[in-house]
Amino acid sequence: MATTSAALSLMAYGYEAKVRINGTDLGLAGGKSESRRLFSPSDPMVAEIPQAMRAQFVVLKDGPNRIEIEFRKTGGPTDNLELLVYADPMEPDFAFRSKSKSSGKVDVTFQFGTPVSLADADVR
Repeated sequence: MATTSAALSLMAYGYEAKVRINGTDLGLAGGKSESRRLFSPSDPMVAEIPQAMRAQFVVLKDGPNRIEIEFRKTGGPTDNLELLVYADPMEPDFAFRSKSKSSGKVDVTFQFGTPVSLADADVR
């Protein structure tokens, strides 16, 4: 059975951040901790989401999902950036952590059940 919903967690104190999944800007800005639930169109909960909000929440696809992250450090040297996408919080399907880059972009495809973990070395 395909994953029809997942959680996204962004810890971005001391960072400006922009996140897109499958081309959709999720409206995250960074500077704080943010999270949201994401869905595929086949999830039964989609009917409960107000039509005006669906564009930023119903972004997942069966199979590969493209995630784009742009960030810029605005805080101090001990600030870190962490973005997780997971169907099961014990095992993220996508993880990105930055500790030392002052800015950068990540553009990668991930698939639920096949974890991808990225760090500063993967930033362009």
